[in-house]
Amino acid sequence: MLQTGCTCEDVPTVEGKGEGNFALSLTADDIKTEVTTRTGEDEQEEGTTPIDVSSFKVSLRNKEGISVFQDKAYSSLTPNDRNLPVDTDYQIEVESCSEEEATTANDGWGQMRFTGKAQFNIENNKTTDLSINCTLKNAGLQIIFDPSYTTKFPTYAVTTVDSRSLTFKSSNKGVTAYYDAPEGSETVPVKLKVTGSKGGWEDRVNKEKDVSIAVGKITKLTIIYDENSGNIDIEFGTDKDTNTDDSDVTVGDTTEE
Repeated sequence: MLQTGCTCEDVPTVEGKGEGNFALSLTADDIKTEVTTRTGEDEQEEGTTPIDVSSFKVSLRNKEGISVFQDKAYSSLTPNDRNLPVDTDYQIEVESCSEEEATTANDGWGQMRFTGKAQFNIENNKTTDLSINCTLKNAGLQIIFDPSYTTKFPTYAVTTVDSRSLTFKSSNKGVTAYYDAPEGSETVPVKLKVTGSKGGWEDRVNKEKDVSIAVGKITKLTIIYDENSGNIDIEFGTDKDTNTDDSDVTVGDTTEE
């Protein structure tokens, strides 16, 4: 006995069944910074930090919010990870590190935190191309000590006045501190304590100053001693691709009674 319901040419297709895959491409903008000091063109510094996305963590959920996979390194995604049942509204999220790691890594100095996300559909026997550009979600701070300051005060430091109490000094030149921004804010307030001395009671400085650093950038602050005014100035160097102007902020007189 032979029973047939259809011919090969007339096999019915059921919408929403089948499989497809996605091709994921990750990028992250290089971080560019520029420092401008008063000592002339020869003292200007410019740098670019290339971002390696291979270790960025990728997490995928379906439209019901059920995890397909979580925190898989971008470089370790397999063809099987990219093959999915036909469906709509898949959610993919990417981050370079967790929020906690962004402030606790590197002995408490923190690290850059890039994130990105996308929503996509999977169609039967088709490849969905995804391109996600991850952006920097925290704020970086570097302190540069100008020769005018270090000559005047051979012993010097700048300490952040917060729970982390990070100290910038000669032995950790070039270190960057990273800060999370308050929800919905594009800047992070930071209080700095500037100290310096020649080793005696004269020519000492111990001042505090509030500054604001921008999310998505590494801001470099240059500590300068102004011989003409006898003041300590903080000069702001910002991301070279922005329209933010440099400005000087007077901290105060260098001598203490």
